[in-house]
Amino acid sequence: MSGYRQSARLTALLAGLLCLPLAAFGRILLDTSPAPPYQIEQEGRISGTAVDTLDCVFRAVGLPYEVRVVPWRRARFNVQNGLAEGLFSAMPFAEMNQYATLSAPLALEKWYWFGLSERLLYDESFPLGRRLGGVLGSNQSGWLAERGLALSEEVTSVGQLVSLLESGRIDAFLADIHTVNQYLRDQDPGPLIYSRFEKYTPLGAYFSNDFLRARPGFLARFNGKMSQCNTETVQLSAVELGKLMRLVEARLLPVARSTEVISAVTEANRFRSDISAEEIRQLDGKWVRELETGTHELINQVQASRLSQYLQVVEAKEAELFTEILVMDRVGLNVGISRVTTDYWQGDESKYQKVFPPGGESIFIDRIEYDASTGKFQVQVSIRLHDATTSEAIGVMTAGIDVEAMLQE
Repeated sequence: MSGYRQSARLTALLAGLLCLPLAAFGRILLDTSPAPPYQIEQEGRISGTAVDTLDCVFRAVGLPYEVRVVPWRRARFNVQNGLAEGLFSAMPFAEMNQYATLSAPLALEKWYWFGLSERLLYDESFPLGRRLGGVLGSNQSGWLAERGLALSEEVTSVGQLVSLLESGRIDAFLADIHTVNQYLRDQDPGPLIYSRFEKYTPLGAYFSNDFLRARPGFLARFNGKMSQCNTETVQLSAVELGKLMRLVEARLLPVARSTEVISAVTEANRFRSDISAEEIRQLDGKWVRELETGTHELINQVQASRLSQYLQVVEAKEAELFTEILVMDRVGLNVGISRVTTDYWQGDESKYQKVFPPGGESIFIDRIEYDASTGKFQVQVSIRLHDATTSEAIGVMTAGIDVEAMLQE
């Protein structure tokens, strides 16, 4: 009888093990396809910026994983049919959303049109009626097909697209600027190619929904480590930074130096001259509770101020560019806001800490952030505020800029 019970237990245990996902036995299996500089296959090894980010995240969450290089279509098939737990790097695909969930961005693709004529690229009718090229199976080719833009030529690499451009067989092609720049750096001399910004595209890792159901909490942990690991592709390029600085000088510095901003911050500093750390903590807690309960006493007080009304007008005039504007006093508390912030005290955030303390930057530009709910890419610009007479630092103004809108102007 005891032998029978033991056999039954063993049978039940084996049945249970057969129902476990592959990842429960060890490494999490992810499929990928070469896409320099994000995924590069060399001598049987896979590397690249997306691979580096992925490795950093998995080390941070303390889980083993394995990467397998397969064709892109095979990778999607494997995830859909339980032959792999996930794939990377992928842009959002409606078809894949039916059986898998996309992570926070591992990398940020910057899509530009490339051609030999700047006039052609900036023609009002472009790209309609032009001979376009693309990489077979690429994110860009799929995106163009969804919009009814037929490709005259489809090849297997960016290098072939450049050759088609030089030979006159295509007028332009759409590609990630990181990938094109990497190819052109190896050409000596390289062709003179013009570019025009089209859009940013977040690239993440798709994990099968079956895997995520078996690992509750995994995706939240994975996404939570992304910001500390994804540091390379979310930075502005030199060209993008130059354009942003011209916008800051022309449209933000006049606001930061305005009488409305300086006088309101000066008054706030005078009113809070002896505020304690405990009082700051209590005010910040009150703000957060008001957001949770909907009783906006302190929030309404700040929103109704003359400075907040001024900032709302400034933002409305640049509605396509500015996503938010807030002004802080010397301790990092809100003085004026164009939109309600999640906190009242900003003193523990980079927007304040990188600018106000002695030795800080007079202008600090943060990394690009992607808001999945709106599909927008924002960068925050923080400017140190100075007393008009003494030049003493008195506070900070931070503005959120829609980077895509800026580059498309």
